[in-house]
Amino acid sequence: MSLKNITPDLQTGKTGKSARSADTGLFYRAGAAVTGLRGRWVTVAVWIVGIALLVVLPPKVSALYSDGASTGIGDQESVRAAALLKSKFPQGNALPAILVFNNPAGLTDQDYAKAKQVSDWLGSAQKPAAVVSVVSINTVPQAKSELVSANGTTLEIIAALQPPAATTDLGPNVTAIRKYVEPLKSASLKINVTGPAGVIADTTAIFSGANFALLTATVALVLVLLLIVYRSPLLAITPLVVVFVATEAVNGLLALGAQAGLFQVTAQSNSIMEVLLFGVGVDYTIFLVSRYREELQRDGDRLAALRHSYSRVSEAILSSGATVIAALLTLLLAQLGLYKSLGPSLAIGVAVMLLVGLTLVPALLAIVGRAAFWPFIPKINTGTTGGQPEKVGLWGRLARLVAGHPARALWASTLVLLVLGLGNLGVIDVFNFLTGFRQPTDSAEGYKTLAANFQPGALAPTDVLLVAANGVNLSDKQAAIGQVSQAIAAVPNVSKVGRPTISPDNTVARVQVTLKTDPYGEAAMDTIQPLRDTVKNSLAQSGLAGSSLVGGVSAQNADTRTVNNADKLLIIPVVVVLTTLILGLLLRSVVAPLYLIVAVLLNFFATVGAASFLFVTIQGDDGRSYAIPLYAFIFLVSLGADYTIFLMTRLREEAVEHGLEAGTVLALSKTGGVITSAGLILAGTFLVLTILPIRELYQLGVIVGLGVILDTFVVRGIVVPATVLLLKNLNWWPSRLRG
Repeated sequence: MSLKNITPDLQTGKTGKSARSADTGLFYRAGAAVTGLRGRWVTVAVWIVGIALLVVLPPKVSALYSDGASTGIGDQESVRAAALLKSKFPQGNALPAILVFNNPAGLTDQDYAKAKQVSDWLGSAQKPAAVVSVVSINTVPQAKSELVSANGTTLEIIAALQPPAATTDLGPNVTAIRKYVEPLKSASLKINVTGPAGVIADTTAIFSGANFALLTATVALVLVLLLIVYRSPLLAITPLVVVFVATEAVNGLLALGAQAGLFQVTAQSNSIMEVLLFGVGVDYTIFLVSRYREELQRDGDRLAALRHSYSRVSEAILSSGATVIAALLTLLLAQLGLYKSLGPSLAIGVAVMLLVGLTLVPALLAIVGRAAFWPFIPKINTGTTGGQPEKVGLWGRLARLVAGHPARALWASTLVLLVLGLGNLGVIDVFNFLTGFRQPTDSAEGYKTLAANFQPGALAPTDVLLVAANGVNLSDKQAAIGQVSQAIAAVPNVSKVGRPTISPDNTVARVQVTLKTDPYGEAAMDTIQPLRDTVKNSLAQSGLAGSSLVGGVSAQNADTRTVNNADKLLIIPVVVVLTTLILGLLLRSVVAPLYLIVAVLLNFFATVGAASFLFVTIQGDDGRSYAIPLYAFIFLVSLGADYTIFLMTRLREEAVEHGLEAGTVLALSKTGGVITSAGLILAGTFLVLTILPIRELYQLGVIVGLGVILDTFVVRGIVVPATVLLLKNLNWWPSRLRG
């Protein structure tokens, strides 16, 4: 069949043999069950009862958030060091709130008096309940050189706060400190509260209102886009109702799982989960509704049209959902808590959304009928008449253009993606959460002031813990400990080695090491392994029997980097293999999944490169959040597979009836608008994350949003169909197309 004879089929679907064949398969029977006269109402009733139980029985999922889950890095040396510090030193587990007094013109006597007032208050009975100790020039005068900057403009007071059962309880204590110092500020004196306690309090405050803002913005965006796509108020509302049902069910299941200790849930994972539910929920609904609209133009029997639509798209929906779930569950293989806590939440969310899409959505469409499309109710299409020009639309024209020059289209689109990928060059992963706020916060301002006026390493010293062998009293080993300290001082990038302090039981010596560079930067992380090696070697040379541990922020970041790299090396290949296998089983081909996964990987490379160029070169950020590459990979590969599956299943269907060349053009023409609508809505839901003032979520939103758009227009619109046309029947090897 030549391309010029395809046009009528773009309008009526009647070119070649009839697209409607007898439906007796499993998917048709499932569709008939949930859309039947009784089945539709039973389906709705089951969901209503199920949601009611999941809302009433479990506790609120927000009450079960595990804030520490996102920072877990397993049994790394820095983790063991933190645990030992906590057990051996009375104040070792305190969270410091650092009060920063800054007068750019130089601290005056009046400024020092205000600082003394605050120090006295923090040591009085009126202090916040969590404050357990205070270090200031008034409580520890000999520490003045460390607490006052060399330029005389900045002074710090360190208030140690006892960690509460939940970090959200820190908020009132930090707020009380900020409220007390507020009247002491002046035009010349700036006072900020930073440090770990200040950062945690600010992060908690940001997320406390984030979910509502995120939900409101997402609902508004999706509603507007759906009204534009469908021009039907009922169809625009239906996906929102479906997502609401799924969200309530997922929150209930997550609460039950977290309560039973099966997995941990964090505020961040729940925010991402809600956005993902909107994206995939609307996608699954659009896939079914668009095919239903098409079938209503062919068949006057609305139930037959709905069931035929269900049988045609449900396999694609199920396969795409399985791909996303499989990719998300690979995160359980990770050591990093940031990933491990995300996997179960999102996988459960997609599984529930998949179930809703395959049961509740068709049941509701069966109940509402053609009225769902009001005021533009589809009518039987009798084809074009009167010699009027055919309206094939944008995707029809693009399909014919690609079919006419497939090799040119493939090379041009691939070149564009490769050029975008060059943005990855020179971009580093960032581990500094203190610079991760995208809006002014008190803790971020305080950190900037400290960084500008104190030696960078003093902001977060590294802890070296020397652990005595059984029966050894370290108080008798001062010379050997001094020898180890001298060896530490010779390590490159070490600026200062503090005086050793020994635990009350004389079994652990703590040596605080100040680095020359930013303790959150790459140079500091690169210093940790040489420091650990030096300490171990010097222990042996000094004759001090025992072991050592190196901890602190720089060590934790170094261990996080090591674990993160290991997780990426494990999870990325597993996701690639799983996605390829699912595509192979669905398409019954060995060849097609290979170039499809290459196309997805190319899109990932291009997207991260373009977004990184935006973040670093244009917006001036330090780099990418270290979790972004794996986050982006999981989402772009799994969500990109959605559109790949939807296109390729339709392409195979059309190729069976019309031949490969004409079938490819027809498939792209008929699915192009659907994929575009779904892609824009999915991209929009993730772009909503950019309203959150956290670097990690902002970057995730930009990358996934941009990646979905590139996937929709370039990969699915040009790269895939061009490759299909070039490979011809080899696409389906070793199976063969059969009509």
